[in-house]
Amino acid sequence: MSKYIYSILVISTISLTTLAQTRPKAAKDSVLYHGTHLGISLVEPARSFFSPVWGSSIQLDVNLMNRFFPLVELGYAQALLRNQEQTTRFDTKGMYFRAGINLPLATEGPNAENQFFVGARLGFSAFDYSISGGTFGDTYWNEGYIKDFPNEKAKATWGELLVGLRIQIAGPVSLGWSGRMKTTFRIWNGEHSVPAYIPGYGRNQKPNYDLMLHLYYRLPDFYN
Repeated sequence: MSKYIYSILVISTISLTTLAQTRPKAAKDSVLYHGTHLGISLVEPARSFFSPVWGSSIQLDVNLMNRFFPLVELGYAQALLRNQEQTTRFDTKGMYFRAGINLPLATEGPNAENQFFVGARLGFSAFDYSISGGTFGDTYWNEGYIKDFPNEKAKATWGELLVGLRIQIAGPVSLGWSGRMKTTFRIWNGEHSVPAYIPGYGRNQKPNYDLMLHLYYRLPDFYN
């Protein structure tokens, strides 16, 4: 699925960039506000059918002068992971928050309905997790013992760099893809352990990569 979506992203990006280059370069837009979009994540809920990770998120972005798209995102994620031997279980769930900006490199339409963009995000999550069946070894006797950590609490901050594409489907509805590279800035581990998964970030590793798919709706301008 990821390879298929990445192929669509690459082909659509080339098409949109080529189209933008063949048209006369438009003057910079002097109108400040061009609308607000509500975005809903499609990939995260779908993951529950083929992975131990599930989540959902909503996003609001504002179009300023067709050049700047500041945004905020609120989401929820949970995961149930096991080690290769299926003896240790890691459960986590929690909310996460992202804030950032998209910067279009090529656009089409009076309100940048179609665009190829780069962007950045700053993320934060405070979450609970538990570890059951954890096996630990005694350094002297070389004998293992099992211990559970049922009520661990952690926090994390991270950054994301991304490249993406948004295409208008019909009227106020558009579809957007983005490929992301993530890295953690700071992790406040649990009292007795290190979290294996961070809601909103993914598996606790550096760097981390992700593919997102959003469905967007342009909200009505009620002041008109």
